[in-house]
Amino acid sequence: MKIRETGVRSRGDDSINILFIDGSIRPPDISRTHRVCSRFLAEYRRRNPDARVSVLPLRDEPLAPLSFERITKRDALLAEGAMTNDMFVHAIRFAEADRILVGAPYWDLMFPSLLKIYLENVSVCGITFRYSETGPRGLCRAEKLLYVTTAGGVIGAFDFGSEYLRGLCTLFGIADFQSFPVEELDIRRDAADDILEEALGSVERLAARW
Repeated sequence: MKIRETGVRSRGDDSINILFIDGSIRPPDISRTHRVCSRFLAEYRRRNPDARVSVLPLRDEPLAPLSFERITKRDALLAEGAMTNDMFVHAIRFAEADRILVGAPYWDLMFPSLLKIYLENVSVCGITFRYSETGPRGLCRAEKLLYVTTAGGVIGAFDFGSEYLRGLCTLFGIADFQSFPVEELDIRRDAADDILEEALGSVERLAARW
């Protein structure tokens, strides 16, 4: 797992631990989603210099979907209480974050499959949630999750990526879910730069109150 961390956290430090899940498919220097997320983090760090940011670029991760073999292995490890196995490293990192930023482009009414595979690996009973007599209960430390997405067209009512993440936040016990979409970047090419600049200003204001 290739996580890049910025900020220093010493023993007893109560600084905010932010996990940035970078679901951009294009390289950072040309990804519009990454640009918006980077501006948000830069403004947040400017206002909260003690914050500790961990960046997880999913495109660099050897993620695999949950096949029958992987599910069988996971269930056996959970039954043994082997929570330190590498299979659970993403779930543990997710569960321990104080706040979470998810960035991914708007693809096929949702987001790239790479992010879905990551979320499958994060959804582990006993780490990010558990079952009780009255239903599932979240185990995640995070109080907030922000989802940033950029779209070439109009998202409108077909915002299934946002709704899926909102549902997972409920399962994981993350009370504050927010979505920040940036739309029409391809169908309004003549205004794309202005749309993006306006979004960057808006995301800075969002960082000020996040």
